[in-house]
Amino acid sequence: MTSRRVGQYYEKSGRAYFRVAIGDERPSFPIALPPGPRAERRAEDVEAIVRKLRERELDHAVVAKLVREATGAESDEAFANIKIVIADVCGEEFTIAPGLSAAMTFDELFWRWQKNALHALFPDHVRKLKASTAESTRRSIAPMSKP
Repeated sequence: MTSRRVGQYYEKSGRAYFRVAIGDERPSFPIALPPGPRAERRAEDVEAIVRKLRERELDHAVVAKLVREATGAESDEAFANIKIVIADVCGEEFTIAPGLSAAMTFDELFWRWQKNALHALFPDHVRKLKASTAESTRRSIAPMSKP
């Protein structure tokens, strides 16, 4: 059984748009992609997002903002990031990166940073600590915390 459509893809003046009913209004959002099959697929993905947001019964202004962000994403990577935010808003679970836990204390995090363990786990986000910097930081902060 096919489900009822939530939104509508259309083209006007050489631009792609997505129209969706949000509350009592039917705003149109420009899709940041050129008209064609890619924009149509993006509209289908945005329609799935709107279905998720409607299940959560969120405020109409929040739904409109998230749909605007989703249709305005120029790259697939940006759209994937928007989908992550929407998954968070909808309450879906995330996987925690290996090596870290929500129960970790600041002291444990500090000592992992000092030993460059965080750099090993997240090399794109945490710079490797130089030995001299690590030693001076260890001397100034270590008396406050235990290893």
